[in-house]
Amino acid sequence: MKESGLGRKVISPFLPLYRKFRDGYYAKIGKRDPKELAILLFKKCHGCRINLEDPSDIDEKINWLKFYTKTDKWSELTDKYLVRQYVENKGLGHTLNTIYGVYEKSEDINFEILPESFVIKLTNGGGGKYVKLIQNKRELNIPRLRKELNEWLKYPFGLISAEPHYLKIKPRILIENT
Repeated sequence: MKESGLGRKVISPFLPLYRKFRDGYYAKIGKRDPKELAILLFKKCHGCRINLEDPSDIDEKINWLKFYTKTDKWSELTDKYLVRQYVENKGLGHTLNTIYGVYEKSEDINFEILPESFVIKLTNGGGGKYVKLIQNKRELNIPRLRKELNEWLKYPFGLISAEPHYLKIKPRILIENT
């Protein structure tokens, strides 16, 4: 099922349902065998079978590292909040965006004190998912946004992406400057 071009217009009303079904399917495979899901996703993305015995490109090598090396540090370095401490310890804190808050649930966010524009993201999301650029706070539908953020927090990103290190990250909402 294509999600672009002419096909997008035809199936667009069904995309949320399709994505929910697809992600549920991926989560089942990812829970049972993350490596099997990585093989499936690689084939879907690259159009060829992954070579984990003798990886040659960067994507194959990253997948090999995920499954055959120690990845304890990956969770800390992938967590969009915890990685900040690592960056600061390396003397690069000046490169980090200003954080306005980190929240475990959307109801804790006080939108009144936030500036007019900001970025909302999950500490445990990746691939460009779960990022929202707010350019004009006054145009926000806050109840709808709170509901969306709470849905984000439930999403098992590590299961559907074949990246088990994401499962060790506590899902939180991070708000920072643009």
